[in-house]
Amino acid sequence: MNNTETPPVIEERNEAYFEQFGNDQLAFFAWRLHDDYLDVLFDEENLLDNIHEAACSFAEAAIALRVLTRRLIGMEPSFAKCKVDHVHMVSYGLAKPDGETLQ
Repeated sequence: MNNTETPPVIEERNEAYFEQFGNDQLAFFAWRLHDDYLDVLFDEENLLDNIHEAACSFAEAAIALRVLTRRLIGMEPSFAKCKVDHVHMVSYGLAKPDGETLQ
């Protein structure tokens, strides 16, 4: 690269990036990125060469799904997961409905 060339712009694929897309687009992104991940994961001949690509695809799919899930359920997915986990703990008799744990 000579001094007159500008380096390529690398777009950060974080939650803010995925916020610009509609729900159907996010669902498609997540499916496509997960599909890419699986293609690389099950390509045993080239897996070691492409493991970084697979990890990036999987991470991007997870971010897209987090944004989509937040929109669909109206809260942070991690908060919803805690609530669901608590309901399971109560149903197993390991916690009280008010949030206290059993002694």
